[in-house]
Amino acid sequence: MEKIPIVAFEGINRAGKGTQAELLKNELAGMGLSSIELRGDGTRDGLGSHEGDSVSSWWQQNSKKLREGGSAEEWHQVAYQLSLDIISWKNSAEELKKDLIILDRSLLSRATFVIDRDKPTVDILEINDLYPIQTKEKLKLEDILPDVIIELVAPKNILLSRLDPDDPKLKFRENIINSNYDNFYSAKNRLPKMVRERIITIDSSQPIDVVFDQILENLNSRLELFKKMNK
Repeated sequence: MEKIPIVAFEGINRAGKGTQAELLKNELAGMGLSSIELRGDGTRDGLGSHEGDSVSSWWQQNSKKLREGGSAEEWHQVAYQLSLDIISWKNSAEELKKDLIILDRSLLSRATFVIDRDKPTVDILEINDLYPIQTKEKLKLEDILPDVIIELVAPKNILLSRLDPDDPKLKFRENIINSNYDNFYSAKNRLPKMVRERIITIDSSQPIDVVFDQILENLNSRLELFKKMNK
């Protein structure tokens, strides 16, 4: 079975993850390739708005509760469930004719949360530190590790200026930026080497098209899928 590549977009709220993921999906479609976007960490709405967010009454009921202040244990539980979803999609992607999996958040976000909530004393966060609650099958890092992790960075003042005052999640996003900014940008130094080696850091305060060109340049050099399409 051919391995389906995974590209993850990472960054604090308003770093441009959604914008760049959408550009990548459109680029892939133009190349005749099919992709699916999944949530890699945090919550999902469960509204069925796209293929990777299937309808779920549990997520509909709990996503608001979690965003308003779920306990660390509750966040760990949903992170574990999202990781199982990633594994499931990886195993079925070829059958469903998907060429690429795109993750909205991944191990950088997970590490940031763990650092903020659990205050771990170990220098390097291993899989059991990142996912302390594993109620079913035990996770292996390589099973959920993206092939490429695009880390989008920008100064805090720029991120805050991008917030929409009419966004119902304004306070939530504002709090995330202010409380986790420093933790996020130091989190990668506490991830295992095999994760750090896959992180590409790009300044997302640049124009959107410039950022996307840099993303494509890196994907072209790192993923066989893109190399084949550019021959």
